[in-house]
Amino acid sequence: MPIIKLYSGKLYKIKVIERLNRFVVKVELEGKTVLCHNTNTGRLHEYLSPGMDGLAVSIDGGRLRYRLIGIFDKYGYALIDTYSQVKVFEKLVDMDLIPWLNGYRILSRHPKILNSKLDYLLGSGDEELYVEVKSAVLRNGNAASYPDCPTERGQRHIKDIIELFRNGYNVMIIFIAALPRVECFTPYREGDPIVYDLIYEARGLGIPIKSIALYLNSDGNVDVYNVDLPFCDSVG
Repeated sequence: MPIIKLYSGKLYKIKVIERLNRFVVKVELEGKTVLCHNTNTGRLHEYLSPGMDGLAVSIDGGRLRYRLIGIFDKYGYALIDTYSQVKVFEKLVDMDLIPWLNGYRILSRHPKILNSKLDYLLGSGDEELYVEVKSAVLRNGNAASYPDCPTERGQRHIKDIIELFRNGYNVMIIFIAALPRVECFTPYREGDPIVYDLIYEARGLGIPIKSIALYLNSDGNVDVYNVDLPFCDSVG
């Protein structure tokens, strides 16, 4: 399985102090209290609790000088940074490392179609594929799950995928299971029962729902350990 190098600069070890809002986390870094940008808008209660260890990278511009990328989770770091997750996905597509997307290339990011704005338009020859990518960083037994909280945005995106499918478009939903040692993906009803039902509706219609399992190792590289993580209806 591939190892993806994303970060060329220094990685900083941090300890979470508190989450101030959806996008800002106060951390201890090299003996100082600093603020980190958090790109993941999920609740992340199990990761952004006081005392949790993690990794951050420096960023340019704005009032925040660091971005939180990972939080330690038993066997490695959960890659909670959604920006990093999609960069890994893009590299895997470009390098033909996802068997079920072999030959596809990224034609555009955030394509607008009908009343929808999705994550990617991929292409292979004359075939086009609209893709929505979601972050699954909730550990649920032996599974990675999504979502961990109510999400109107997530509801809208899955509804858009279903509408496109019913209008004859090729579509796919991909979950990035960014946790070490998970065996499958499953939707999380307690997070958002509407999203849960929509995922099963999409699956019942025949819309491909795929998952990729990966985590951040202590060197700051991303270990992609399963590019075809199965869907499971129950978790152990």
